[in-house]
Amino acid sequence: MCHNDNYNALLRFKESFVSDSMGVTSSWQRNSDCCEWQGITCHLTNFRVISLNISNGGIISSVIEANNTLFDLHHLKSLNLAYNYFSSSLISPKFAQFLSLKHLNLSGSFFSGEVPLEIGQLSRLRTLDLSWNTLRMPSFKKIMSNLTELRRLDLGDTTFDSIVFPSITNLSSLTYLNLRSCQLEEELPIDILNLPYLEYLDVGVNNDVYSNFALYNWTSPLQYLDLSFVNLSSKLPSSPGHAQYNLLRVLRLPGCGFHGPVPTWVWNIPKLEVVVLVNNHFTDVLGEYLLSITSSSLEYLDLRSNKFTGNVNLYDIFSKLQHLMGLLLSDNALSVSTTGTDTRVDLTAFPWPEISVLALSSCNLTEFPEILQNQTYLQDLDLSKNSIRGEIPQWIFQVGNNILEYLDLSHNFLTGSLANLPWNNLLFIHVSSNLLHGPLPLPSATIFWFAASNNNFTGLIDPSICTLTSLRLLDLSNNNLGGEFTHCLGNISDDLVVLNLGSNNIHGSLPSTFSKCSSLQFLDLSSNLLQGLVPRSLANCTNLQLVNLRSNQLRDEFPYWLHTLPQIQVLDMSSNRLNGSITDSKAERGLFPMLQILDLSGNNFRGKIPATYIRSFRAMMNISVYSGSGSPKYMGAPKIREDHQFTTLATFDLSNNVFSGEIPDCMGQLVSIHGLNLSHNRLTGNLPASLGDLKLLNSMDLSDNMFTGKIPEEFGSLTSLGVFNVSDNQLVGPIPHVSNFNTFSEDSYRGNLGLYGFPLSNRGGDGQLKPEDDEFDDSNEDDFRDEAGLLSEWEIILMGYGCGTVVAMAWGYYMLSIGKPFWLAKLAFMMELVAVQFSEKHFGSRRRKGLPNQKTNQHTNSTNHSEASHSTNHFANARLATASSLGDTILLITALCFHSVFEGIAIGVSETKADAWKALWTISLHKIFAAIAMAIALLRMIPDRPLLSCASYAFAFAISSPIGVAIGIIIDQTAQGTVADWIFAISMGIACGVFVYVSINHLLAKGYTPHNKVGVNTPFYRFLAVVLGVGVIAVVMIWDT
Repeated sequence: MCHNDNYNALLRFKESFVSDSMGVTSSWQRNSDCCEWQGITCHLTNFRVISLNISNGGIISSVIEANNTLFDLHHLKSLNLAYNYFSSSLISPKFAQFLSLKHLNLSGSFFSGEVPLEIGQLSRLRTLDLSWNTLRMPSFKKIMSNLTELRRLDLGDTTFDSIVFPSITNLSSLTYLNLRSCQLEEELPIDILNLPYLEYLDVGVNNDVYSNFALYNWTSPLQYLDLSFVNLSSKLPSSPGHAQYNLLRVLRLPGCGFHGPVPTWVWNIPKLEVVVLVNNHFTDVLGEYLLSITSSSLEYLDLRSNKFTGNVNLYDIFSKLQHLMGLLLSDNALSVSTTGTDTRVDLTAFPWPEISVLALSSCNLTEFPEILQNQTYLQDLDLSKNSIRGEIPQWIFQVGNNILEYLDLSHNFLTGSLANLPWNNLLFIHVSSNLLHGPLPLPSATIFWFAASNNNFTGLIDPSICTLTSLRLLDLSNNNLGGEFTHCLGNISDDLVVLNLGSNNIHGSLPSTFSKCSSLQFLDLSSNLLQGLVPRSLANCTNLQLVNLRSNQLRDEFPYWLHTLPQIQVLDMSSNRLNGSITDSKAERGLFPMLQILDLSGNNFRGKIPATYIRSFRAMMNISVYSGSGSPKYMGAPKIREDHQFTTLATFDLSNNVFSGEIPDCMGQLVSIHGLNLSHNRLTGNLPASLGDLKLLNSMDLSDNMFTGKIPEEFGSLTSLGVFNVSDNQLVGPIPHVSNFNTFSEDSYRGNLGLYGFPLSNRGGDGQLKPEDDEFDDSNEDDFRDEAGLLSEWEIILMGYGCGTVVAMAWGYYMLSIGKPFWLAKLAFMMELVAVQFSEKHFGSRRRKGLPNQKTNQHTNSTNHSEASHSTNHFANARLATASSLGDTILLITALCFHSVFEGIAIGVSETKADAWKALWTISLHKIFAAIAMAIALLRMIPDRPLLSCASYAFAFAISSPIGVAIGIIIDQTAQGTVADWIFAISMGIACGVFVYVSINHLLAKGYTPHNKVGVNTPFYRFLAVVLGVGVIAVVMIWDT
């Protein structure tokens, strides 16, 4: 019967924490002998509690304070609290009260803080395990100096503030030493490998630990040696000397920098069970060495990512190594064959070992290994990056039964469908970059990595995919998946890190709510048919690093609200229908401080490039950001690599928008960018010399703007520049005569008549390329602008209006003077048609581009129609024939209605509400005069004037424009890309053709007859009038394209 004080202390200890009802302490009940409780051991004679073991005890909430009754168990010799949850408790100094303690295990129990010095007072300790907590040990030497009886020391994942190895060499009784992942930064001495009883040594994953010894002449009786990623940077010795390697069972040397061949003594270790030499630079013709392995107990062989060569036959290897369960040969220069050398052997009936891991990536396989048939214990299978062709054999789906967890068949030439994934415990499946088709398979609910990109999967994404709540990565990009965006994907899991659905045919809107996205880092929905707004709830995804929505049909303003995301590094919104200015009136600083890649090209943004944003791009100003291998490198590439790092150089791209004003001088502070593209905008002013500070630039495109002045000499310091384009501007002066500028072609400078110098063609007498005017300076820019055809639209309009007015007045005076105004009436009507079509085509297209020409359009239409209606009052000597056919009447009404429909379409496809209102007012003004003309024509062409017919005609004309508005909206929302362009072009052509033909041939040529006979009123001249009208309109439309 245990002592009463121990009994009470244990019960109060239990009351201090919350535990699982089925945990270890569930047997600790009152009125029972505590020596019989689970996890309790009592002394055989005095019945004091001497051992407490509640490891994996289901404790889920507890803080061990200094007054805890645990410390009343003074006779404890063994204490094991491992793998519970002690709520980041500190290790109390009162642990030193257990003076008889020989075994202390606090591993994996969420202790934190510093290891107290008092632990060093436990001089009888033989086992100390503090691993897998978040502990620091600042006084390692003092603590260890008194623990001379230690045999097992496990401090994995503990941080040290001082050198530890010299203190360890004094622990002569050690048999087990684990210092894995301790962030050590010191030399590993050979003395560690000479501890007389050391059997287990793991100092792996301390990337700053190094050593100058070469695994030679060690004396410790090592059975387990793990030096993972310790920098040895040498060859393994050709002979181990007096090293006690014959006892080794596990040899783990990944990432140690070894090179050269693997010495034969490694293959001859007699008791070897596990060999891991991954990520070195070993070179060998591997096949013959594998067949020379002497250990009959070898179970696991990992030789991935080296430089091994030669042919390897799986049949021969598994025939010799009958206990081999794991073979990993990926990423070498091997050719692996799967057929046996003895053709008489039935491979399916051969007694293969029970393989659990097989990794043969990049091994030149051409078929599925037959040895996999009947392998029911397979857990990991990697056959990626080979040349396996054809359909997946059905027997593959029987491999691993229900225990297969990892399957990688990516980067092969697999065909057929993959409708069924029968494995219930699958965690990882990667079938990307094949030729698979059919519906998308749905893996089990256990999946956390699902990658099926670069195939030809079709159909819809099953909404059941949203039940895969363990997903960390979902990559279905570059397929032919369609249907509406599955909105539940915005809330699939708080653990989802990567969501990539780019390059499919998914349409609809994005989900308005992204709530379960706290872990989401990469969001790629590019190259789809998505419409609507960018959801504001993306701001809830606080860990987002990349947002790629390029090449969709999103209509919104600049998503300035994303600046609240502290980690966002890449923002690609290019090739959408975004508009407005890039401003945020609510914030002036701290805007996108981590942003390193910005691509807003191919939208309808306008206004000035905001200097406020540029000054906030702190990461773009920090050149050290790009010093590491993991730096973002994107420059508009629409997809992320499989390891989800960015794949091309960082850039700043605002091309193909309507930005105006000057380039802010602070642009020169973005010293980390590699690409700058501001082409195809309306930027003006001089090129800022500060751009010469962008030393990392290898691409600069400033073409198709209205820049003036000279190319700054400072650009000559851009020595990394490989692409340079300033064409189609208004630049003047010499091209910088520096080495890198001599490599650019003439196309880089075309369209700047004021530029001279190599490689342009007009040379001066001194051999320097110059314009014809030797005295050219900035004051002549307007002359060159005119010669280049760069007159402004206002100048063109005013010149045309003035010339047209003079011609009209002269012709009108002549016709009135001879008393024959009939042809004047014809010409006025035809010129009105030309003006209307020019206005609709020229200014309608400008409205679609968001250019501010609405007032000009309105003025032009009103002027033309006012003149046309005014001239009608002077048709005193002309009359409308009353003998027009019913067909002429219907054709006139049809033409006017058809034309009105497409005026309505112009409203329906307007980009913004403001553009729609401007189009409405302009077209309404035109329709007033068109209605008046139609009414007069109807009344004169239909002598009886039946009420029903007139009302029907009037209703048809009135309803045609609203119908056009509806059609325009439908076209703009459904037809996309070239389809919409063709629909618009063909329909407008039909409308214009019908209107011109009916107006000229049926109304003018037939409807008007003068009182006096006119000599030119013949079919031939009427035909010429039709050709002239259609030709003028065609020339105007082609010239304006």
